[in-house]
Amino acid sequence: MLYMEQIRGYPYMRKKQLIEEFQVSRAFVDEKVRGMQSEIEKGRYSPYVILDTMINVYAFMDYIKYGKLLKDKNARKYVPDFKPSELMELCGYQQKIAQIE
Repeated sequence: MLYMEQIRGYPYMRKKQLIEEFQVSRAFVDEKVRGMQSEIEKGRYSPYVILDTMINVYAFMDYIKYGKLLKDKNARKYVPDFKPSELMELCGYQQKIAQIE
């Protein structure tokens, strides 16, 4: 028998949830969201990473890691492509197949 196990099911969070989850300030979250909006315009992220008041957690984490490099026009070319599936697996957000015998 097979069943799907989802460890954590929050692909989108509100700013307040991000503040609590990542233990950061409101100003930090606001700054990162503004940067993500800029990256949406540049094509790094899909327009769906920010849905009104909801922010995609994977894109938020990616921008925390690479935000400074993305702002630097010379370093930008060394930033790896955004791969949300890798983040999902690392963070336990992705569904995994579990077998019961």
